[in-house]
Formats: sequence, C-alpha cells, structure tokens
Amino acid sequence: MSSSQPCDAEWRQATLTVVGAHGLHARPAIRFSRVARGYSARIQICVADDARWVDAKSVAKVMGLQVESGRKILLRAAGDDAEAALAGLRQLIETDLAGEGEDGG
Repeated sequence: MSSSQPCDAEWRQATLTVVGAHGLHARPAIRFSRVARGYSARIQICVADDARWVDAKSVAKVMGLQVESGRKILLRAAGDDAEAALAGLRQLIETDLAGEGEDGG
C-alpha cells in the first residue's frame, strides 16, 4: 500500500444524483474536472453500483465512467480542503449542470 493513499478514516464522502441532461459527458465532464482541479484535496469519483474509483481531476477518466443523467455517483475527497471540494462539486452537479442542455446548449 502506498503511503500517499489516504486511509478510510481520512476520506470524506458524498452521494449525488447526476441531473444534467447529458450526464457527465464532454462539456460537463470538463467542467467537473476543472472544478475538482481547483482544490488541493485528492478527489475520486465512481458510479454508485461500480467499485471503480477514478481521479476526478482527470477529464478522460471521468468521461470513461460514462455517467448518464439520473445515475447516482459517489465522490470522496481527502486533504485539507476535502469538505470544500465536496461542497463545490455538489453545487456543480445539483445546480450548475442541472439546466445544461435544456435550451439546446
């Protein structure tokens, strides 16, 4: 086990439902990863029914999860700003991305 891997007690976790019309594909995935990169915390994401955690700061890895609208995702973060990171990503998923695609853009 790598010493840089946080132990379970250090992770903060959130469960969210992706409500944006396009899920976390293309532009929404780019926005998601950009927000994640704004925090120093280590942040990971997985689809709720899949145990495959990936780096939330990687656009390619987030897109690789193929998260569709309506799917539940798990986020976890470890580090000094872990709580702020989860709050920022929650805001993005539940509010900012919720209206994307409704007007065709």
